[in-house]
Amino acid sequence: MFFMGLFSVITLRGQDCTYNKLSKQYNFKIHVKSVPQGGETDSVFISVGIYSKEKKLLQQIKFGSDFFLLPFTDCTKYRSYTTGVNRDNQVMDWDYGDIIVADFNFDGAEDLAVKKEQGSNSGPRYNYYIKGNKGLFKKDTFLSDTMEYFPSEFIGHQKKLIGRVRANTYEYNETTYQYNNETKNWKVLKKVLKNYP
Repeated sequence: MFFMGLFSVITLRGQDCTYNKLSKQYNFKIHVKSVPQGGETDSVFISVGIYSKEKKLLQQIKFGSDFFLLPFTDCTKYRSYTTGVNRDNQVMDWDYGDIIVADFNFDGAEDLAVKKEQGSNSGPRYNYYIKGNKGLFKKDTFLSDTMEYFPSEFIGHQKKLIGRVRANTYEYNETTYQYNNETKNWKVLKKVLKNYP
């Protein structure tokens, strides 16, 4: 009985954050729960509640990660390219924030990126959720599994995202991704290794 009570206390370690200024249409509530696995890593479970401005729950997104340094610890690392909140904040260590609203597929709708792993020297990795026709957000597997890192540059008129990720002390990889409106698919246009200025 004592063991079960102790385990329950341990598994409830987490953080809740509410974001009301990221979107013109939605509010977001994040719940993070960390479950110790022994050793240096925890399993982390993230729940994203998507609410209307009238506070009605519209959708809930859940995912987990086994390799994570706990995000959302102070609820201040967020950015919005649609409302402009924290848009011009300095980017440190390739980290654009824990949750970001932007139009990733250039269709005029607000999309969502949520940090899934803190990552390494190259910066954190993100899950990307694209707003669909019915108003629900759906995970974009290409952006989440192939691009992963947050793009450094948006080129709207060409429907391109440019990602820059640290390769080593002297160089970084620059990858250009392009979205095709007709096929609704992404492709990698080019990938080059560049020296830091």
